[in-house]
Amino acid sequence: MLAICSNGARYALHAVIFLSAVPPGQRIPVREIAEKAGIPRFVLAKIVLDLVRAGILRSHKGPKGGIHLAKDPTLISLGAVMEAVDGRTPLHTCALGVNDCPGPTVCALHAHWSRVRSDIAHFLGTTTIDDILKGRVDAHAASC
Repeated sequence: MLAICSNGARYALHAVIFLSAVPPGQRIPVREIAEKAGIPRFVLAKIVLDLVRAGILRSHKGPKGGIHLAKDPTLISLGAVMEAVDGRTPLHTCALGVNDCPGPTVCALHAHWSRVRSDIAHFLGTTTIDDILKGRVDAHAASC
């Protein structure tokens, strides 16, 4: 079965959703998020670096350090979080794993997969963390 996102992207979505529920600018230690979300701390620390590089999170060191959102949840799409961690998602590859699809060889699913891929990409690009927080999207479905 085709996975839309990796465990890392799923962990990233959980962390960003968690941070969206705290007051803006409040710094939360990575350790706290990892413990509450059941994510290995060293894995989350790497994911946080990816999210900081993508401008989704800000990180502060020191005794009062921690992480917080770099922008409002209305400006953070699910797709942006996923791509910060995974780069190009499996949506950009052939559903059957054909290396040169859509090159000279097109797989049997290509026409159908193109439409589905387009719909999923639209959903991920237009659905924000705020949409999830406000119940406009099923949070379980949005977390891959």
